[in-house]
Amino acid sequence: MHKLAPARSLSMNELLRELDQFNAKRRQMGLAPVSYGRYVAFRDKYIKEI
Repeated sequence: MHKLAPARSLSMNELLRELDQFNAKRRQMGLAPVSYGRYVAFRDKYIKEI
């Protein structure tokens, strides 16, 4: 798996598209969607799990 660039290096549109895809997968698994802030913290490894 490739390493993700820090969220701050992406455009807002790119990051929101990525978050939308992430939340779509969570919904398919029956999980609640996550907020922008929580996703960025998880993505940039400031928190370990959602």
